[in-house]
Amino acid sequence: MIGKKIKYYRKQASLTLQEISARTGLSIGYLSNLERDLTSPSFDNLCSICNALSVNVVDLIKNSLSYKPLLKKADRTPVYARDYRTRYEFTTAQDLNLLGMCLILEEDYYGTEVSWGHDTDEYGLIMEGSLIFEVNGEKYLVEEGDTIYIKAGMPHKWRKAGEGRCVSYWTKLNYIISMPSKELKDTRFLNGDTDRPQQK
Repeated sequence: MIGKKIKYYRKQASLTLQEISARTGLSIGYLSNLERDLTSPSFDNLCSICNALSVNVVDLIKNSLSYKPLLKKADRTPVYARDYRTRYEFTTAQDLNLLGMCLILEEDYYGTEVSWGHDTDEYGLIMEGSLIFEVNGEKYLVEEGDTIYIKAGMPHKWRKAGEGRCVSYWTKLNYIISMPSKELKDTRFLNGDTDRPQQK
């Protein structure tokens, strides 16, 4: 679990919870609960902790470097968006050539995501609910069971269509392994975007 890894790297750096708290502005109680896996960090908090520990974000969240063909649903690594109404879960180990993700949009999420284009092609499958994509100026309604393929470098934006929860699965080439934690903090970590979500 991610909390145990945070504690491991903190001990390796000979830092106390008080020192990490002072460097990140996060409370000692929160950090203690995090290390015991009693809570999940937001991505911003995760970046702050990694900067305090001088650890790459990917090094912290990736699974063992040994190849494992099966990843159980219960073992996925969750990464939460800032507002907690969206959730990303890795569906592959982060040290493999292909990166798989599950995107979950809760019922009360009504934002619009904007991207100027990813570094790699991306393929998505809608498992529950629906999304409206605008790709290269054209709008597409992507419903349950539909797939969408977005080429590298192609500007696009998307939003949830209608009420209810939306769950989609995405696959792309993995290029984030070599990115330093500072660069990851300044980008859309999972989508490779250089901008932030635009809320309506």
